[in-house]
Amino acid sequence: MEKQNIIKSVSYAKWGYIFILPFFLSYAIFSLIPLADTIRNSFYEYYAFGLKTVGPNWTGLSNYISLLSSDLPKYAWNTFVMWVLGFVPQIIISLVLASWFTDARLKIRGKQFFKVVIYLPNLIMASAFAMLFFALFSNAGPINSILLRMGIVGEAIRFMESTLGARTLVGLMNFLMWFGNTTIMLMAAIMGINPSIFEAAELDGCTHIQKFFRITLPQIKPLLTYTLITSLIGGLQMFDVPQILTAGKGAPDRTTMTLIMYLNKHLQAKNYGIAGALSVFLFIISAILCWMVFKMNTDSDPDGSKSAARRARKGGCDKRILFSALLFSLGYDKSVLDHSKHADLTFSDIKNMGYIDIADHIVEMSQDLDKIEYQFTKNGKKIGRCSVYEYESLIDDVFDFLEFKIKKICERGSNNG
Repeated sequence: MEKQNIIKSVSYAKWGYIFILPFFLSYAIFSLIPLADTIRNSFYEYYAFGLKTVGPNWTGLSNYISLLSSDLPKYAWNTFVMWVLGFVPQIIISLVLASWFTDARLKIRGKQFFKVVIYLPNLIMASAFAMLFFALFSNAGPINSILLRMGIVGEAIRFMESTLGARTLVGLMNFLMWFGNTTIMLMAAIMGINPSIFEAAELDGCTHIQKFFRITLPQIKPLLTYTLITSLIGGLQMFDVPQILTAGKGAPDRTTMTLIMYLNKHLQAKNYGIAGALSVFLFIISAILCWMVFKMNTDSDPDGSKSAARRARKGGCDKRILFSALLFSLGYDKSVLDHSKHADLTFSDIKNMGYIDIADHIVEMSQDLDKIEYQFTKNGKKIGRCSVYEYESLIDDVFDFLEFKIKKICERGSNNG
């Protein structure tokens, strides 16, 4: 027997596992194990009383019940309000700036300089920002001095002693620190859109507002979802700015006390049971809110198949109406349509259907460009609609029909000749 050469295969898969092993080890040591330990502590009575440590003693859900009966809802509302005050102007200003800087028709000079200036506040530490605002808006600070000298106010405004003033300052600081980062990300997303889409929209006569709402926003929806989720998580973890601005007191009357500030107080008091339960609450709230945001901004029907199936169950589109509309919109007249008695659809059929005056079809883009719908009108009223896939099928039918018609006309002409 001839010796068969056996080729030994070499597998390099193990090296991939070796290279990713440090990440999983560090994740398990510094994240997974502490998370499990936090969940475990949440079911125990475990705190320090003077020099004496009480626990850990199993208490079940008592820590969670104690939190729900405390001021936790108030602190959650404070956190939400201050996040909204910072995020809403942040996303609006960032969208406007990103649209301006990526619009080639505006020809803005010095774009690189403005990008650097916009991003600079993000490089400043939150603690430095809080100390700066504390000095600027104090009772004897520069802002009050300017307002008094200009005669705008009769006495110094006590920003830190009013709920609206303190919350607004926290929201303003969060806005200034993060709008630059959001603007840069949105600019990158907008520049990733195919320019031919904007060019086609301009040829169709779309205004800047229509292009923004019908093209730009739908195309950058994934990044908007990412921005909203990361901002939401960051808002729930808001700590350093209100902590430094109010010296950890949440003044006035704890109206700027956030969830993480409340958690920090329990950690300082070495009440690990309540702190663990609060951490679990934050984890659950973050997961629920992120899931809701993801579901609201994720298209469950990207190819339009579900909507097409729903229309089909309801009777679908009238193919004969759309077929006739296509013929007239493509500019074919009676001389082409009225020849051949063997055609599936004759000019007389179209005339009897009452759609002889259809002149054109209107293309409307929905929020998602994958869901282009073609709508046909008669005397300014919509008489039918179909999806892009149905439309493509109709176009094929039209050209097959016209090819058959022209062939018949040519045969008839040659026979007459």
